[in-house]
Amino acid sequence: MTVVVDSAEMVRAPISSRRRGGTVLMLQIQIWLLFLIPAGLRFAPLGAVGNPAIIFGVVLFLVWAVAVLAPSIDESSPCRPIRLVLSLLWASTLLSYAVMNRHAVVADELSNSDRYLISLLSFSGVALVAAEGLRDKTDLMRVVRTSIAAVATMAVIALLQSRAGFDATRYVDRIPLFSTYHPLRSVFGRSGLARPAGTATHPIEFGVVVGLCLALSIHVVLYDRVWPRWRSRFALGVIALGIPISISRSALLVGVTVLVVFIAGTTGALRIRTATIVAVFTVFVFVSVPGLLGTLRNYVFLGQNDSSISTRTSDYAAVAHYLRQSPWLGSGPGTFLPRLRILDNQYLLTLIESGLVGLFVLLALFSATALLGRSGRDWHSSVEDRNLGQMFFGCGLGTIFAAVTFDAFSFPMFTMFSALLAGLAGTYWRLGRQERTRCQIVR
Repeated sequence: MTVVVDSAEMVRAPISSRRRGGTVLMLQIQIWLLFLIPAGLRFAPLGAVGNPAIIFGVVLFLVWAVAVLAPSIDESSPCRPIRLVLSLLWASTLLSYAVMNRHAVVADELSNSDRYLISLLSFSGVALVAAEGLRDKTDLMRVVRTSIAAVATMAVIALLQSRAGFDATRYVDRIPLFSTYHPLRSVFGRSGLARPAGTATHPIEFGVVVGLCLALSIHVVLYDRVWPRWRSRFALGVIALGIPISISRSALLVGVTVLVVFIAGTTGALRIRTATIVAVFTVFVFVSVPGLLGTLRNYVFLGQNDSSISTRTSDYAAVAHYLRQSPWLGSGPGTFLPRLRILDNQYLLTLIESGLVGLFVLLALFSATALLGRSGRDWHSSVEDRNLGQMFFGCGLGTIFAAVTFDAFSFPMFTMFSALLAGLAGTYWRLGRQERTRCQIVR
């Protein structure tokens, strides 16, 4: 006899259906605040922690906390991996913070440490709401499409900055009650070429973010039919263009990682199509932007002759000195300020601030997106859903590799976007678990 049971009764999302109606809208607001408002803009009354996306992330955490504490919530649900990883992150961070406060702390280091905790609260809010507040695949894809639209908008702003000389971010500092601590700088230079940052803090951050979003936009172009084809293809095109114009090794590394993961997990026909499109796209970019090919070649392959590479390699000896002072829990979260040394490696920075324990937890956090995407992929049956898991796997690997090349958590846009990706991967994993449970019951 065949018994059919609604899988939602077996594996429930922690936030009840009455509260989940506005979850997608809240995440969409968070996404547009993150990518449309320049990262350097602050809500003046709140000072350095006044980034609108960070503020709203704290609101999301409060919404999640209220929903979880409500008596109507079913707490018999199975393991929630994002909640588990974030619990480990908070435990290691607070331990490091407590050890730091056992002795006198310089005022600016203490202030920055407090700001770090607020940012972590916001990070947690975005990840938890995205992981536990979305009901089904429809909700998940609505958030994915919003992310693509917002990143594509930022990429258009960056293209105008680099090719047309028009910088829309110059006008946002006129918004009442908002201010910038430093003059907004959205266009940098390298070898005579403009490196746009869009609304990000730096071209590196911009390039890494568009590289990560490349995975989601590929999936939407191939499988999603909600958007018209021209819209999804336009979004993919401008996002892909953002990678080379950022003139960033980090962006190229993330973009290549995403493409390799996609090609490894797709069909032979799509592999040929992808290789052809990438070849045509590469020729188009280098023909339309004179000098870009030579700049990228020289910049990527200079090796030790490049000061940015030699500076990074010399960081390891310097980090060893600080690590010996407090190897397990570090000097305290957010205490290693640029005035001490600029570290273009998040893992080295975490080693100093949170020690070996913090580094282990950071690796677990960055790996969560990849592992949830890859394991959830095995539980989904359709080609479309399995490809989405492969794309989350690519995003997770891209995040892991990118953190080697820059101090990732010092950049709010990358930080909050990585939280969103982890949360979405958590929802994807949960939906895959539901599908597996349903299939087992039907059998």
